[in-house]
Amino acid sequence: MLIRSLFGGGLPSLIVCDLDGTLVDSVPDIAASVDEALTSVGLHKAGEHNVRRWVGNGVNALIERAVADQMASDQFTEVLSQFQLAYSQSYSKRTYVYSGVISFLEKCRSENIFLSLITNKPNRYTLPLLRALDLEKYF
Repeated sequence: MLIRSLFGGGLPSLIVCDLDGTLVDSVPDIAASVDEALTSVGLHKAGEHNVRRWVGNGVNALIERAVADQMASDQFTEVLSQFQLAYSQSYSKRTYVYSGVISFLEKCRSENIFLSLITNKPNRYTLPLLRALDLEKYF
């Protein structure tokens, strides 16, 4: 097992996993919500390609980048509000678990390795997303 080789033949008692971009690809849902928020205030869609480049520092930074890209920073608050509304209705429609993740989580479980999750995604989305993707049982 690769984990054993990383730990000199032993196993860790705990592995902390990041959610977005590590266990799941959530960008499709995030991008759709960004696009919906932008168009709701009369701006152009950003597209998944751009949103992939902008994610990583939380929703405020994402929306700042999206409105700055269209020189519409004065619309930040409105776009953020529209994003939160859109994402609350679609956080698990297009998000998917990366290949190999389930087998990794199962192997950790079988080896009695405690798993913890870290994310900057708000709790109101994280727990329902974990349930929707059948990942909650691992953490």
